[in-house]
Amino acid sequence: MFTNQIQAAVASLAFIALVAGCGDGNQRQGVEVHGDVTLDGNPVSEGTIELIPLDGGVAAGASISNGTYRIEAKKGPRPGQYTAEVRSTIATGRMIPGTLGEESIEERVSIVPARYNEASELRLTIDDADEDRHDFRLTSQPQAER
Repeated sequence: MFTNQIQAAVASLAFIALVAGCGDGNQRQGVEVHGDVTLDGNPVSEGTIELIPLDGGVAAGASISNGTYRIEAKKGPRPGQYTAEVRSTIATGRMIPGTLGEESIEERVSIVPARYNEASELRLTIDDADEDRHDFRLTSQPQAER
C-alpha cells in the first residue's frame, strides 16, 4: 500500500518536471486552459492536473495551487477530446521507511478518488479558441443515481 503511494508521488513529481520544461517552446502552441478544482466544495490546495488526449496525442498538464490551475498556450493542449486526471495528496504525519535510499519519508495519501485519476471519468472538449475554461467540481463519494 505504501509503495503505491510512493510510486504515485514519484510519478506526480516526474510529470511536473516533464510539463515544466521539456523540448523547444517554439514547436508547440496549443490552447490556454484554466479553471478551478474543488473537492467536496473546497478548493484543492495543491496537486496536479493532466489532460490526456483521447486520440493518443501529447498530454498537457499543470500544478494546482489554491484551487486553480493554468496551462499556458505554449504548453497547452490542442483542440480535441481529453480525459482529465487530477491528483492531490496530504501528509498523514507518520514517517514510513523510504524506498529510494532515504531512511524514512513522510507518508502521504491521496485525497482524490481514483475515478478522477487512474480510472478517470472526467472528459472534456478543448475548443479551438485562444483560451478555454474548465472547472472540476469533484466529490469524495460517488453521486447517488437519480
